Amino acid sequence: MAAFCMNPVDTTSLSSSSSILNSSKSSLFLKSGSIQFLLYSKKKDNNLSSLSLRLKQRRFKNNNGVGLVKCGNHIVNESPSNGGVFDGGLGSSPVGKRTDLKKIMILGAGPIVIGQACEFDYSGTQACKALKEEGYQVILINSNPATIMTDPDLADRTYITPMTPELVAQVIEKERPDALLPTMGGQTALNLAVDLAQSGVLEKYGVELIGAKLDAIKKAEDRDLFKQAMKIIGIKTPPSGIGNTLEECFEIAKEIGEFPLIIRPAFTLGGTGGGIAYNREEFEEICKSGLAASTMSQVLVEKSLLGWKEYELEVMRDLADNVVIICSIENIDPMGVHTGDSITVAPAQTLTDKEYQRLRDYSIAIIREIGVECGGSNVQFAVNPADGEVMVIEMNPRVSRSSALASKATGFPIAKMAAKLSVGYTLDQIPNDITRKTPASFEPSIDYVVTKISFFIRIAYLQNECLMFLSPCADSSVRFRKIPRISAHIDYPDEDVINIIELERPDGIIVQFGGQTPLKLALPIQRYLDEHKLLSASGAGYVRIWGTSPDSIDAAEDRERFNAILKELEIEQPQGGIAKSDADALAIAKEIGYPVVVRPSYVLGGRAMEIVYSDENLVRYLETAVEVDPERPVLIDRYLSDAIEIDIDALADSYGNVVIGGIMEHIEQAGVHSGDSACSLPTKTIPSLRLEIIRSWTKKLARRLKVCGLMNCQYAITAAGEVFLLEANPRASRTVPFVSKAIGKPLAKCGALVMSGMSLQDLRFTEEVIPKHMSVKEAVLPFEKFQGCDVLLGPEMRSTGEVMGIDFEFSSAFAKAQIAAGQKLPLSGTVFISLNDLTKPHLAAIARSFVDLGFKIVSTSGTAHILEMEGIPVERVLKMHEGRPHPGDMLANKQIQLLVITSSGDALDQIDGRELRRMALSYKVPIITTVAGAKASAEAIKSMKHSNVKMIALQDFFDVTVDAELNLQSAS
Repeated sequence: MAAFCMNPVDTTSLSSSSSILNSSKSSLFLKSGSIQFLLYSKKKDNNLSSLSLRLKQRRFKNNNGVGLVKCGNHIVNESPSNGGVFDGGLGSSPVGKRTDLKKIMILGAGPIVIGQACEFDYSGTQACKALKEEGYQVILINSNPATIMTDPDLADRTYITPMTPELVAQVIEKERPDALLPTMGGQTALNLAVDLAQSGVLEKYGVELIGAKLDAIKKAEDRDLFKQAMKIIGIKTPPSGIGNTLEECFEIAKEIGEFPLIIRPAFTLGGTGGGIAYNREEFEEICKSGLAASTMSQVLVEKSLLGWKEYELEVMRDLADNVVIICSIENIDPMGVHTGDSITVAPAQTLTDKEYQRLRDYSIAIIREIGVECGGSNVQFAVNPADGEVMVIEMNPRVSRSSALASKATGFPIAKMAAKLSVGYTLDQIPNDITRKTPASFEPSIDYVVTKISFFIRIAYLQNECLMFLSPCADSSVRFRKIPRISAHIDYPDEDVINIIELERPDGIIVQFGGQTPLKLALPIQRYLDEHKLLSASGAGYVRIWGTSPDSIDAAEDRERFNAILKELEIEQPQGGIAKSDADALAIAKEIGYPVVVRPSYVLGGRAMEIVYSDENLVRYLETAVEVDPERPVLIDRYLSDAIEIDIDALADSYGNVVIGGIMEHIEQAGVHSGDSACSLPTKTIPSLRLEIIRSWTKKLARRLKVCGLMNCQYAITAAGEVFLLEANPRASRTVPFVSKAIGKPLAKCGALVMSGMSLQDLRFTEEVIPKHMSVKEAVLPFEKFQGCDVLLGPEMRSTGEVMGIDFEFSSAFAKAQIAAGQKLPLSGTVFISLNDLTKPHLAAIARSFVDLGFKIVSTSGTAHILEMEGIPVERVLKMHEGRPHPGDMLANKQIQLLVITSSGDALDQIDGRELRRMALSYKVPIITTVAGAKASAEAIKSMKHSNVKMIALQDFFDVTVDAELNLQSAS
């Protein structure tokens, strides 16, 4: 048996009286005299091999002089009289890095949701790069295509698949990794790892959890176990109790004795299901929500510490039990405001040295007691400002959102270090990336302050601009590292941008990868550059904007200029006009005819966009949503009801060459914002003649605007076959990451390179790639966080993230996307259907598709009458304003498993529909609000019941044979 030491000490020895104290399948304790050792091993063919040794103390001397072991790169033989514990030399493995591991699987965080955003892509990307640097084969699983970590060249094997235990288990069975790293993907990855371990999947395939063991995860995440652990080491926690039922929660509240009370569900993210209760009614409601949100139906009910100061410490530990504090973080807002919403500063500003040392000592004791053997953890404390009393709130045994802030503040790459520690390195074996002289075991010290301020979505519209363009912007920045002196990121406002330009004097400035905001700055920056004629620092020439010119950007954004260009190119667009006053708006709407779509110009995410049906609605919109004047006109267009929307991404170089990146067909009809609509690539129902028109118009427009880089166009195709251009954006769109993964071409990288002067021929990308498989993008909506909001989709964007499903059949790809998005479509039961008059023509087909799948149909009088006329069996139910029992009662009684409901023009029906959708959200019943969504969902359910699908790595998708292996039914 060969062994290597994990701790870089000079000399150690083993006594001939060494004995095994305790053992398990992956480790054993060994005692030599009074010294204990912990031996880690990799199980291979049920035999122990590749033992690694961790010493409980740095150095000792054995009087027997038997079996010296050198902890360096040298090999020293051991005595044969060691009781059979060792039977060979130390071996030639280098200190630190584990050589028994070859393949490591990393779990991503899935889609961007409130509480879990792009910081986990940052962490996962660092982990992938760090492990590949060490020579390990990396397997990545993530359902979110808008991430750098899912780029095919980052991991060796990339699976964009729903992150459910059943589907991940299939990937594990196929890839047979040696280890699983769950600490880089937030709460999603941690919960998934627990499920895989408890179900026996990891043991079955011999997969070792690294970074955080199962016991440590449970101890940190289980509120009761954490409380007991803190009691053992003498650290206070708020007076509290653990409840698994509503009755137990009320008993705990009675024991604590006073409101307000804090409710914290176990194994959840971003405070999901939790809250502050100020009275008995709120307490009951929050406890019900928390018990439902927790994966183990457990909540912690604790005394409120509202008003106490809140601190976080980022802690790292290695296998040799070295522990360092990377950074202290202070929340400006007191306890009661979630840390993700609070303004935070690093390092902490109001702690005395004595108080800081106390929190530091507590953090070290906590990470040791919880048992996080290696990697990073986040510990949160509350400090009473009156008397300095300290209580620990919680600990995250993983990389957290605060880790990204701490990494940026200190220059200490926490995720990278955590990945290296997970494979055996110790902190003193890893060089500090900043100093390049000191090891990572030196705690960072900074003499400046870093502040993080949260960017809030507007709850009325539920949009999040700052997350939308993460992948294209970040991707281009990563690629551009090979080309010196290039600015691929823009700060705001424009005077700050100009200050940076003056300081850095880059060769080029890129505005295409930041969404709508930098496009607004393009003209002011260009005017400044024209006036000042700044020379670049490299001496290559003047500083200039790379890619599409600011004038072309303005031509695409200025409605009057753009209309003139479309008329010149004979490209059709919906009838519309530009209103510079309220009177203009009413006159244009009257000329076009209602319904119309109204929106401000130069906006992102469909902000303040609305479909209005009358003069009264338009006047209300103009009074409440926007302020109209000649400088800020409102755009009014004919609403194309029941039209199919098309998204197209194109790439053009500076030599006039244009290639189509991808054409996507939206699942939802035109009128639903493209960011909220599911879409498929390639298209599913569009005739080839219409596609040729779209390709031709896109290329003509790109050449006319002299686009250099990426461009996105949106079209609508009416039921009569008319094609209209809705808008064109000369920049990277939110669909670029999805298209890149679907066609196997890195569009953002290609866009950046053509802006640097390369041609499409240089990139060998001159022909459109039409894949043989189907890719479906689905939006992830945050309605669970906003229970009172209506889930009805419209022209204003509400999604926070996206997921992707890939398969050779549309139905299977759509099913995967729904599972990944958390839409748990039922396989049987009752469907409530209520369609408005505009969508009634589709009613019979939708109902029949669900009946054919074995579902029972329930409808109110108007819908039921049409179905009865069509001979489709239906159960009638009263509308909510007509009496009881009504659909709301059926939802409460769990008699409805799926809701298909579109908006209605009738005022009472609107109230009923809004209340039904709200109730369905509360009871976690899937809701479908569009006709196309209902049709696609019926196909997906059929696929889930009958079709088999293979887990295929992204790298294999362009040269693969279909082989049915997995039934999707188990994953729903």
